[in-house]
Amino acid sequence: MKKKIEEMASFFDARADGYDQHMRDNIQGFVKYYQALAKPIEGRGDAFRILDLGCGTGLEFPYLFEAAPQALITGMDISEEMMREGSKTHRAFGDQIQWTRGSYVTDPLGKLEYKVILSSMTMHHFFVHEKRKIYQKIFDAVKMGGIYIEGDYMVSSDEEVAALARYFEQTENSEGAEIGKFHLDIPFSVKRQVMLLKSVGFDPVRVIYRTTTNAVLVASKLKK
Repeated sequence: MKKKIEEMASFFDARADGYDQHMRDNIQGFVKYYQALAKPIEGRGDAFRILDLGCGTGLEFPYLFEAAPQALITGMDISEEMMREGSKTHRAFGDQIQWTRGSYVTDPLGKLEYKVILSSMTMHHFFVHEKRKIYQKIFDAVKMGGIYIEGDYMVSSDEEVAALARYFEQTENSEGAEIGKFHLDIPFSVKRQVMLLKSVGFDPVRVIYRTTTNAVLVASKLKK
């Protein structure tokens, strides 16, 4: 019997209360992971703009502001409830955070808009071709000399094969297979992630943090 596929926004709306604790309990090396996510933005100047894709409740925001106290963060997420929880938790940061309900899959991100774009624990919901399209949008939106930081659930090459098999089994003959609209977990290996980021123009792509279940990558957009 196939597991029911849940609509993405509804999935996270229903789990907004208690989401932060769930992540603390389930992200291996929670504090070190978020410190690694914020590390690349240190020393990048004052009041620069950061776009946080799939920001959820903004778990990473305190770490980002510790690394760059004057940063201006735009948090984008499809879940109204997640952002509502986050706005209560992070109200002390005031106007430095702008919460935007939207989908980075379908909504425009702009051209050369941001010095830093980042995502945390969100990109593993997408298959290869959709992820490449998203990465192209991100590449186009990052300023020359800027970076894209991705922290996510990443697996070994063998585990990637198993995850893809589960994905195809779960979505076979299902209308819920529409990527980006329904909640699916499709974790890739670090090797594949690096390959995908380089395929849209990022170079170099560095792995700056790694555990058995997650990693943080920094993809640079440098002038050729």
